[in-house]
Amino acid sequence: MVGYVSAGTLEYLYNEDDETFHFLELNPRLQVEHPCTEMVADVNLPAAQLQVCQFALSVTLIFVNSLTRILMVYVI
Repeated sequence: MVGYVSAGTLEYLYNEDDETFHFLELNPRLQVEHPCTEMVADVNLPAAQLQVCQFALSVTLIFVNSLTRILMVYVI
């Protein structure tokens, strides 16, 4: 388990004979070829990456706000 959360590029080989996937690499960024992926998948990858970031940031802010409220109870 890598734990990477964002848009990126996963490269693999597919063996049609036994229908298996073989992992090659994960690039934690969009590659120059991402428009080809967008055409095939019909997904705006930069927009998806920003949505993931926005969600992660909102979850972090909720956690920080909750932690602040808890600490304020103990400080007062």
